[in-house]
Amino acid sequence: MKKFYLSSEKVRKAIIAILIAGIISVAGMIIFNGSLKNITSPHNLQVEKPIAEIGQLIEKGERADILQQQMESVVKSNDRFNDLLILNQDAMIIAAGNREAVGQAFPMIFVTNTVKGIPLPFNYKTSDFSHRSDQYNMSESPDLMMDVFAHFKAPDRSPYYLVGTVHVNSELLQQRDRLTLIINGLMNVYRICFILGWLLLALWVYLDAGKRETNAAAWGILTLLTSVIGWLVYLIARPIFLVCSSCGQEVYNDLKFCPTCGASLKSCCPQCGWELKDDWEYCGACGSQLEDET
Repeated sequence: MKKFYLSSEKVRKAIIAILIAGIISVAGMIIFNGSLKNITSPHNLQVEKPIAEIGQLIEKGERADILQQQMESVVKSNDRFNDLLILNQDAMIIAAGNREAVGQAFPMIFVTNTVKGIPLPFNYKTSDFSHRSDQYNMSESPDLMMDVFAHFKAPDRSPYYLVGTVHVNSELLQQRDRLTLIINGLMNVYRICFILGWLLLALWVYLDAGKRETNAAAWGILTLLTSVIGWLVYLIARPIFLVCSSCGQEVYNDLKFCPTCGASLKSCCPQCGWELKDDWEYCGACGSQLEDET
């Protein structure tokens, strides 16, 4: 049975494969997330106009009673809405299609795993509304889709969130569920690639540093703790190797002859052995005239 040998070259190829898989998963997430946002957008749910009208009132700084009248009018005239709430930054309902909901809380936690559209490997909270005892319970039904339709800012820059549920057909819910399942699967692949890539990068540095007879453990630990930063520092600081054109063996940059096959690695003066430059006609160390090999 052939013994498996773990080399820096094998690890490098594994890192490249994981990087490609990670890029593919990220691209897939961006594409499918765009599709998900499209099917759940206010335009596709046919509630874009009333939401825009409410948003204009918020941005103008209209009083809460005016917003309440508009909310009740929208829910009464648009049978797609079941619940419609305006929340302030403390999760307090300041206006709603159902007047009894005003003054109650609708605690929400906004979670994201993207920065400017680029997926991150792990979720983090962008806001955490305070929990209160007088919570409003939104209606639940197989044909209802809950969403944060939009957020707007009042003239004083205070954020307001338009939240609600709309009646949708089962096909749309199935599309949403399928896309969500695909996105979550791609996110898991991305997370696995991220973790494996991090660990293999440290392993590659450890193996490569050991081959170059430097402090492999220290470089490996540094890369394990700092990832790409440690890897870049190592690439700058590591001893440079040359590849022998005769036998393919990697050798130190300061050697003139290959220790494996004895082939010349650099052009040297035949008199004193000093390393020569390509355009020299005389040796810079001993002054000997160099013969034109051409």
